[in-house]
Parts: sequence; structure tokens; C-alpha cells
Amino acid sequence: MTFNLHPQQLEVYHDAHRFQIVKAGRRWGKTEVAWIKALIFMMSHPGCLLWWVAPFYKELIPATKKIRDLTPDALISKKLESNEIIRFIRITNGSECFFHSADKEDTLRGSGLHGVIIDEAGSMKRNRVTDEILPSLMDYHGWLLAIGTPKGTNWFDENFQKGQDPKEIEFKSWMFSSYGNTKDQGGFLNKSDIDLISS
Repeated sequence: MTFNLHPQQLEVYHDAHRFQIVKAGRRWGKTEVAWIKALIFMMSHPGCLLWWVAPFYKELIPATKKIRDLTPDALISKKLESNEIIRFIRITNGSECFFHSADKEDTLRGSGLHGVIIDEAGSMKRNRVTDEILPSLMDYHGWLLAIGTPKGTNWFDENFQKGQDPKEIEFKSWMFSSYGNTKDQGGFLNKSDIDLISS
């Protein structure tokens, strides 16, 4: 199984910090690198449990479309879909990933998780992360990858700042421009197309 990642995505992919924060522009490839990291983790940790969480239900539609395209059918042993959205994937070694939204309060409390991806993390309410998601990582010393575009000062930004401290051993953060995914940077898009969405 081969995945194509551009150089900036590879930097995130190979990083081993427990808490990773990625602020990146549109079309940079946040969903792709997050799911590839998750899928490889699932393959190498049989029976693990992951969550993919978005602030709103509708935001699961584009994310799970890309996830559907990236996941080989032969790797999937069970999948549940509803209204274009993947709600659950189990791969052949028993590892599972559930896809949740945070539309309703107090719905993200669950059993111990090995890892969580928070999509559009700049829109996620602080209490949903601190009170519901983070405690679920305690059982297995689980990891968290938060991806999104910059959206002012919030928990996403605060943890981004923490990840910029070179002395920090558990947090790592990055800020990338959409231009990191252009062909002249080793990516896949034309620079002129990025110019259009950046103007």
C-alpha cells in the first residue's frame, strides 16, 4: 500500500509527539495526512480504537469522502455509512475508527481511546476537548492530532503556541501555507490555482 505525501505532510507524518497541532491553509492536505497517519497506526496496532471528531455533522461529509478514497477496500472488514458520511470503519486486524460530530453537548464521552483526530479544530469548543475528549485518552496514553485553519485565539491556538516551544516534549505544532501543496514545492496543485483562492 503506497500513499503520496508532499514534503510538509511527510514532516507531520513522521513526527512522534503525543499532541500534534496542524494549522494549514485550504487544499494543503490536512485530511489526507491525518487519515494516513491514523490508518497506518490502526494497521500496526491490532484491535485499537480511534475517533475522528468534527465540530459539526456536515463537516464529516468532505472528510469522509477523502477517507473513502484513501482506504483500500481490501483493508476494510466492516463499514457503516449514513447520508454520505462514514460513521464507522473496522479494518481486517480488528482496529476501529468511529466518526463523530460535536453538534450536541456531552456526546463525546466514551471508553478509552488510543487516538483522536479533531478536524476543523479551530471551531471546536474548548470544553468538548478538555472535558470529554482528553479524558478518553488517559487509559491508553492516547495521542491527539488536531487539524484546521487559523481561527483566532482559542484552545487550538493556545495548544499551537505550546507546540512551538522547543522544550515541550509532548506537543508539536506547525503552520503551513496552501502553497506547500504546489508542484514547485513537491506537492500536487498548480500555484495559479492557489493564487485564485488566496486573492
